[in-house]
Amino acid sequence: MVRSRAIGAVLTTTALAGLLQLATTLGAAPALACSCTPMTDAEYVGNADVIFAGTLLDREEPPSGQIVSSRDLVTLTFAVSEVYKGQVGAMTQVRTASSGASCGLEIEGEGPFLVFTTFDENGLTASLCGGTRDLPETVPAVLGEGRPPAGSGGTEKMAHDQANGTQIDSGTETSWWWAVGSVAALGIAGALGVWLKRRTSRD
Repeated sequence: MVRSRAIGAVLTTTALAGLLQLATTLGAAPALACSCTPMTDAEYVGNADVIFAGTLLDREEPPSGQIVSSRDLVTLTFAVSEVYKGQVGAMTQVRTASSGASCGLEIEGEGPFLVFTTFDENGLTASLCGGTRDLPETVPAVLGEGRPPAGSGGTEKMAHDQANGTQIDSGTETSWWWAVGSVAALGIAGALGVWLKRRTSRD
């Protein structure tokens, strides 16, 4: 009888411990959800390493067959139209947690979006708390003027125009010096001819 009571007490204690652990886990779940502190645009800009405007082209989920949690990273590929801080190419990949519960980006559709990112061991990363949003009609003034991404047509065109301009300027300068030299040579030749003619007349 005593032994049965002891076993019953152990089982009861184990069950209660399990229920307590379950209740603790469930009670802690909301506390583990992403919580963002509101910030100003200036603070978002100050915290970011790279800021750009772009449309979402692809979302690559974690490899299938692996244990997936809300913290697993997904890879977002953007077509960049304007860069406001730092520098990125016309096609840029950004990593973020797969779920908003772990502060992953919660963006829908292709955009365009205004994306705030930081550098870490995973490359460019973005979070729900970083300032990323739908691209507004007027970007925050603190961002200043946007510029083309590295390797874009706009950048190449600018470099091409500058190169051509330099070539044109160089050619124009060369032609000018040829003209000056020609006039000077003619002047010298004329003066020499007059001097020789006068000398011949004296002789």
